[in-house]
This record gives sequence, structure tokens and C-alpha cells, in this order.
Amino acid sequence: KEYLFVLPAPPGEPEGTLTDYLYHDKRSNKTFPVAPPGEGAVPRKGVKQARLTYRTLATDGEGNTLLRVRLLTGRTHQIRAQFAARGLPLLGDGKYGSRRKLPCFALWSFRLTFAHPATGGTMTFTAPPDTGKAPWDAFGAEAYAP
Repeated sequence: KEYLFVLPAPPGEPEGTLTDYLYHDKRSNKTFPVAPPGEGAVPRKGVKQARLTYRTLATDGEGNTLLRVRLLTGRTHQIRAQFAARGLPLLGDGKYGSRRKLPCFALWSFRLTFAHPATGGTMTFTAPPDTGKAPWDAFGAEAYAP
């Protein structure tokens, strides 16, 4: 799975891998990074490692930054929690600390690749965002090329 998303500022590095241990609190429906198991952390059921890779695609005139992420694991609210923990909540994502109001937070499922169940061949489906709507309209169409 690959996603596009917009942050209010660029990450520290233009591309990289993020690895955290996440705990999903079902009562608040929110995910939190926690200390790795066995490193002085309070033992807690449901803590799982979360990994993703990201790459910066573009920055608009206001400093908002478009990124593409590839999930290496699939944890609840993984992208939202991992970037918010680094002080970079997705635009419009009030649950994880964004101060900017948008009709929905700036996360878009961009590409899905999987093996065909019968033939085993690779199948890829891509869906670019609606570049006529905020915040996707702030970046040129070339930013969304596969």
C-alpha cells in the first residue's frame, strides 16, 4: 500500500524509514508510540512494531509538504501516529494535533499492489487525488505521477 499525504512542514530528511512500536487505545481510538518491549517499558498487550518508508515529492509556497509513503506494516493509524509523534501531524488531522481545519485530513490511498489470487501475477491499481481540491491543488500534477 502506498499513500500520499501533506504535512505542515518538511520532515527532517527528504526520505527515510520510520520504525516505532505502537499501541492502539481502543477506548480513545488513538494510536501512540511506546518504548520497545523489554527496554524498561511497562508490559502492555497489543504493542506492535510499525515500519514505513517515505519520500518527499513537493513543497508548496506555504511550506506544506507532499510525501509518498509505503507501509511495510499495517497498523491502525500508523502514518498519522508516526508523523505526529515527530511533531508533524497530517494537515487537517485534529485527532493527532493538526491546527489547520480541512473537510478531511490530508491522507490519500494512492497505490495498491498485490498478487493475483489465481495467476500470482502482480496487479497494481493507482488513484491520484482530485487536484481541484485542497490541499492537493497546491502541488502540480507532475507531483502525482506514478
